[in-house]
Amino acid sequence: MKKIQYCVYFLYSLKDKKFYIGYTTNLHQRLTYHISGNSQTTKFRRPFKLLFCEFFLSKHDVLRREKFLKSMLVKEC
Repeated sequence: MKKIQYCVYFLYSLKDKKFYIGYTTNLHQRLTYHISGNSQTTKFRRPFKLLFCEFFLSKHDVLRREKFLKSMLVKEC
């Protein structure tokens, strides 16, 4: 059986009321990175709320889903 190792996640900034979508192989580590301000992209948008995460078996699938979610976010704005 193949291990589920990829995750796409959806963050909501409580500061600027905007969303951030990303993917990772270690959700806990990646969230810690965002929350602590180590990410240049999200450093000034803290604090965050994790709204959604979805797991995938392949990198291809998680990248496809991330691209889809980002395209839907652009359409909503």
